[in-house]
Amino acid sequence: MNNFKKILFLIFGTIFIMGAVGALWLFKNQESFAKGIPVLNYHGVEDGGNSPLHLSRKEFEEQMEYLYRKGYHTISPDQLIDYLQQGSPLPEKPILITFDDGYQNNYTNVFPIMRKYGFTGTVFLITDEVGVNKRYLTWEQAEAMRKPGGSIEGGFIFGSH
Repeated sequence: MNNFKKILFLIFGTIFIMGAVGALWLFKNQESFAKGIPVLNYHGVEDGGNSPLHLSRKEFEEQMEYLYRKGYHTISPDQLIDYLQQGSPLPEKPILITFDDGYQNNYTNVFPIMRKYGFTGTVFLITDEVGVNKRYLTWEQAEAMRKPGGSIEGGFIFGSH
């Protein structure tokens, strides 16, 4: 599959998943429709990149700083599912932040910015590329992101893309 087809597949796949989660939420919580939960999906954060899937570090930091100033609290996919299926409580102003593919810059650029604001995120790894392709995370980096400071609390969550 060429790169253009891969990009289209990733974009439409992400849109489909976000739409399915949104439809499930709407179906389960019709009475609280006004309390939507934003889901932000990123791929990479790097300066000088020539990809529509990547933001600059400055742009990404501005977005995270905005969310921090506005009082948003990051949640995990499990928290979102528990909320949708069982009505479990969420923090005020919940937001789910995800990253597709597991690019190396998720560790070098994203991780420090997210920690600066006390945020966590979910990275959906292309597991065949982890530790093999230098553009992607290593398993050691993923483990360091999963348990910052030796604690699972506040760590990133990982899933398969």
